[in-house]
Amino acid sequence: MLVMGSLNDTRVSFAEPAKFVPGLRARSPKSDVVLKTEMGSGHGGPSGRLRLMAAKRPWSCAWILDRVGLS
Repeated sequence: MLVMGSLNDTRVSFAEPAKFVPGLRARSPKSDVVLKTEMGSGHGGPSGRLRLMAAKRPWSCAWILDRVGLS
């Protein structure tokens, strides 16, 4: 599971996903749980459509491809 949060989110504190991930790992130790914290974005992601496409999506897509064995 990929859990993503943001340091500058005005609606959800960065601490919430940081607390959620250890709980998931404790309940399911054999599961692969990764926390990714965006440092320069807010609740809706990085500002600007091109920045979102250039920075966020490739990382998420690469993670998904790795999980399904296509990396």
